[in-house]
Amino acid sequence: GTISGKECHNFGSMLELSWKGTREVALDGGEIRKFLKDGDAVIMEGWCEKEGMGRVGFGQCSGRVLPAIPFPYETQMEETKQPQFKLHEDEYNKLKAELDVLEVRKVALTKEMSLIKVKMAMEGREQDGASLTN
Repeated sequence: GTISGKECHNFGSMLELSWKGTREVALDGGEIRKFLKDGDAVIMEGWCEKEGMGRVGFGQCSGRVLPAIPFPYETQMEETKQPQFKLHEDEYNKLKAELDVLEVRKVALTKEMSLIKVKMAMEGREQDGASLTN
């Protein structure tokens, strides 16, 4: 990716400020970080101005870093030291059952939509003075 500017004071993200986590960043209050943590608030503002020209920018934009949603995988380290993911059987069965229910609902809704389209087409023909027997 790109960086916001040539000088450190131009860097615009925590990733840039910490140089991909290789440098510590001192925060207000004395805390030292390399990355954002769950619960952190991020507030951004931006503008651009040039002498003799108007100022252009956007208002304040803010968000909060939320914890990751737990995923139904169990991590196991192999000899390669690479994580190997194994879905728990009960979680797999639960997700599969939910998927099966959604598939049945999808089929039912597709049929219902087809019937509605046929009904609308029939009503349209009747309003145009045509009958289905013609």
